[in-house]
Amino acid sequence: MARIAHRPVIAGARRAPRRFRGHRQQHGHGRARLFGVVAIVAIGLIGYALAPAGRAEPGKEVAAQVIYTAPTSNDARVVLPDGIKDVLRDLGRRHEKIALTRVEATGTVDTSIVDLTPRIGDEPSSPVIKVEKRAAEAVHTKIDQIETAINTRSAQTGGRSLYVGLLKTHFAGAEPTYIVSGGLDLTDPADFRKLAFDVPASQVAIQVTASGEVPELANSPVTFVLVPPAGDQEQLRRPQRDYVKAVWSALLTAGGASSVSFIDAPGAPAAATIAAPAVPLPDLPGTPLIPRTTLGQTTCELSTSTYFAPDTPVLVDRAATIADLRDCAAKAGPGTTVALDAWTAYYGPLDAAGQPASNPHANISLSEARNKTIADLLVRIGIGRAAITRMTGHGSADQPDPRDPGSARNRVVRITITTTKQSGGNRS
Repeated sequence: MARIAHRPVIAGARRAPRRFRGHRQQHGHGRARLFGVVAIVAIGLIGYALAPAGRAEPGKEVAAQVIYTAPTSNDARVVLPDGIKDVLRDLGRRHEKIALTRVEATGTVDTSIVDLTPRIGDEPSSPVIKVEKRAAEAVHTKIDQIETAINTRSAQTGGRSLYVGLLKTHFAGAEPTYIVSGGLDLTDPADFRKLAFDVPASQVAIQVTASGEVPELANSPVTFVLVPPAGDQEQLRRPQRDYVKAVWSALLTAGGASSVSFIDAPGAPAAATIAAPAVPLPDLPGTPLIPRTTLGQTTCELSTSTYFAPDTPVLVDRAATIADLRDCAAKAGPGTTVALDAWTAYYGPLDAAGQPASNPHANISLSEARNKTIADLLVRIGIGRAAITRMTGHGSADQPDPRDPGSARNRVVRITITTTKQSGGNRS
């Protein structure tokens, strides 16, 4: 068995062949020697030589691929779910191999081939164990070794670049792919600090597709095993978990996955020592909005990241939102009008002036829908429907903070209450 430097030894593991080394490779142009061979045959050979390595017979080398991110102290220790262990046990019974790919914090990848065949010794030529009970025990040991390998070496630096790693990974044709990660990437284009649980997942997928930077999943069904946060990373609430799933589902589908499903891994204390930056979570509703009044106008702003479920007009906490709006609504009386403006942050290419190069229809629709949600609440707490004279969903146009299209200040619904002064005079 070939030992892999600085990593736990897995029985049956060996260095990946050239096709699985984790970076896109292409064969050089072959020098076609014409010994009376028909020209079209030579052209065909050259075309074959230019095909990316590993694409000629996808799926022949391995039966599945397991990809994991290098652990940090903000990731719980990985405990493979029973469903994944069952899959690996079945592959062991069938004497199959898997590709085990580690994605470093910087996005570099390292792949080894693990033979799950139960053997008497560690060498690939060792006899296969025939006794069923002993064979099952041998496969169980290999699975434990895989789990240990995933957890043993901390990330080299405090980061997480799963998407970049997927771009550098060769996939085994349409064979199943299992991704084991917390999912909170810290590198563009999936930096969740910038996405802030608010940028529509569809918009993220559109941007990476337009750039051509998508993984080549080759119609593989993907199962994403979500590792719980640990250390300084706050536990995700349900809306944030759903958003992480939506983003990765959109990105993996854009890369050609035939299906994307998610499994929550069991939680365990972190095993790694290298810390990664924490991804801030939106605040919870529960603080009255502070009205600001100038020149007869009162404005209140709601952070959409705080009050709405990611990428939806659905309120995180309807009752808390109503309570938070009361101080603002109290400023509206007879002779006032109310206007609603909603914006979204922008995630995409900028024009020469540093402004959004487009205003996606999804952003406009989301802004309009969030305006309607807040308008309905204002009516519920006493503002007449007729007093709401305008609702504008701006999307990512004319943002409140034009200096930074992705700023949290652009993730808002603004309520403007205008007092109409009543003119009067002395009657004689």
